[in-house]
Amino acid sequence: MQFTATLPLTAWKSAVVGCFDWDPFAAYLPFDVTMLRQDVETMISEAFTLAENYDPKDRSLILVPTGLGKMFEEAEQTKEFDR
Repeated sequence: MQFTATLPLTAWKSAVVGCFDWDPFAAYLPFDVTMLRQDVETMISEAFTLAENYDPKDRSLILVPTGLGKMFEEAEQTKEFDR
């Protein structure tokens, strides 16, 4: 990641950057960051289902969709996550 400090701001304006869940650090970045919410409850449920029904021959791919959360202003995000 150190090389990113050498990039000009124009390079970041054309980049697409994403992260999972709300990241307070992203508010300080000089470019837009798309934040996706992970469905943690479903991920854990699927993991336990796989463990309970373990089959070494099964190579299934489990997809748990992510979601775009509501759009908040920075202050609203802080209220939402600083409970």
